[in-house]
Amino acid sequence: MSFTRKEIAKNVFVNTVATDKFKSDFIRIAFVMPLSKEKAAANALVPYVLKRGTEKYPDIGAIRRQLESLYDSGIWANIGKRGDTQIININAGMLANKYSMDGTDITGGMLEMISQMLFHPVLESGTFRSEYVESEKAKLADAVRADANNKIAYANRRVREEMYRGEAYAESEKGSAETISALTPERVYAAYLDLLANARIEISAVGNMDFDKVTAAFEAMFAGVCRGAGYDLKTEVVREPKGEPKTVYEHQNIGQGKLALGFRAGCCREDDDFLVMQMVSVIFGGSTSSKLFMNVRERLSLCYYCSAGYDAVKGAIFVNSGIEFAKKKQAISEIIAQLESVKRGEISDTEISDAKNTLINSLRSITDKTSQIAGWCFECAICGISETPEERMAKINAITKEQVVARAQSIKLDTIYFLCGTEVAEDE
Repeated sequence: MSFTRKEIAKNVFVNTVATDKFKSDFIRIAFVMPLSKEKAAANALVPYVLKRGTEKYPDIGAIRRQLESLYDSGIWANIGKRGDTQIININAGMLANKYSMDGTDITGGMLEMISQMLFHPVLESGTFRSEYVESEKAKLADAVRADANNKIAYANRRVREEMYRGEAYAESEKGSAETISALTPERVYAAYLDLLANARIEISAVGNMDFDKVTAAFEAMFAGVCRGAGYDLKTEVVREPKGEPKTVYEHQNIGQGKLALGFRAGCCREDDDFLVMQMVSVIFGGSTSSKLFMNVRERLSLCYYCSAGYDAVKGAIFVNSGIEFAKKKQAISEIIAQLESVKRGEISDTEISDAKNTLINSLRSITDKTSQIAGWCFECAICGISETPEERMAKINAITKEQVVARAQSIKLDTIYFLCGTEVAEDE
């Protein structure tokens, strides 16, 4: 699987992947911006307001009817975070033209809808319609509150906030209930104009489309846009803890503790051996055959769940677990012990093989969905590389135990976060 790439305007790129594996096609427009507390909520709201109405299709009903006429095509938005950047995605999924039974140009119709949403939104007195902004504000605030009610995700977010306090990475890509509430139609419209003028824009098209037509359509869309200087999208990486590990308690009325540990990996995506660190993370806690799962959860029954994940962009490993309140100290001790066993080289051939299979199977699954292929293209584009999943698989297969042990030495504990009951003392 390979992709072609073309810059169609200043810092605006179209990436295309031709495949006849699917009956559907996929287009994603990704706006990449610096993540900041001041702008995150406004940026996050923009795609949802754009989806509410355009000059030609002024409300949800009109948009829905047009999409249904295009063989029930769909347009949706999602917000993400990659390192110190915020990603605002507008996605379009559609039946491939070759499967149209009446000659409908589905691709052309969807490109027209995308153009309407991006460049011809419904306006009111020169800004976004207040009714649409207020409605989408309420939905976004509900999503933020829902995230807080999911205690696993909440603990995962909170350990990052504590570990990266004062840095962009500590901020939520959706904003907070407070920053969302403060938004006005004017502020959201200003964010929209900023996205069009200054965001890095990565457009990915996957499927069996006329890619010349797709590229030409986006060239025409952006022809009249005055693109600015853009932003510095560099992610700060701190390779060493800034001091002794810190412990943060948070008390809520809950029945199960959420224990999260943040480690500085000393290795990030920009390093040549980041795949070795990814493999270290899988052996440590990234699969059902990992040391954390087999020992902390299964053998010692210290956790209801326990896993580790590697954020290569920030150069960090995070461990997340659910525990009984009284088992906090024992769980931490055993999690650290399992990491130390990796550092000592106490890794079997089976663990090496299982870790490689986990990573390789994940890479193989990329080609199972058009959206995942688009995600791969985006990651390669942001990293400035041209690599296929098959090429990465070969690199993973070549990793040795000795490399794993050597790379693991740089991992150091930075932050312990414990979400516990209101009755739990902080020295337990």
